[in-house]
Amino acid sequence: MGNDAVVRIEARGTFCPEPVIRMQDRLRDLVAGQTAMLLADDMGVEVDIPAWCISTGNEYLGLIREPKCYRVFVRKS
Repeated sequence: MGNDAVVRIEARGTFCPEPVIRMQDRLRDLVAGQTAMLLADDMGVEVDIPAWCISTGNEYLGLIREPKCYRVFVRKS
């Protein structure tokens, strides 16, 4: 898989801390520079994922709010 491919992580229907755990587990399998998109419906991801990125050194790329879910983007450092 090239560095430009976005890896999708499904976390809808789960609540803190599960979305962060799923992001953490999946990023272990990626190489530096790859981007992951977390799909979640727990509003906690707005705070939890940026905080997790600060603590782990991964790059928080932003969040898109949709009517029924959040799309959160992180690049593995």
